[in-house]
Amino acid sequence: MARRLAIIIGVNQYQDPTFRPLQFAENDARALTQWLVNDKGGKWSSADVQLLQGAYASRHQIESLTSQVCVNVAEPGDLALIYFGGHAFLDESKGESYLAVADTRYQQPSTGINLLSLA
Repeated sequence: MARRLAIIIGVNQYQDPTFRPLQFAENDARALTQWLVNDKGGKWSSADVQLLQGAYASRHQIESLTSQVCVNVAEPGDLALIYFGGHAFLDESKGESYLAVADTRYQQPSTGINLLSLA
């Protein structure tokens, strides 16, 4: 049977005050994680579900974990789920969309996660 792998990300607080604090992004991420691994929910293996939230949801951590899971762990036929709860924004000068992670600086969009890099 194919593996089901998940990276669940939730960010309420940002280092850059341009991004207003959120109330429920981290709660939603935790709730989804709990449902995925619950015997009455998704029944995913808890070893295959990774949760990053708060300050741990930095660009470096997310890119490192995504690379690890999608390149080094996942095999053909596996399902890889990436969930993000937090702000997103548009770099209007380039027309590119980004996820705002804990250490993203609004004036430097490349410090976020470019949505096209996840495709």
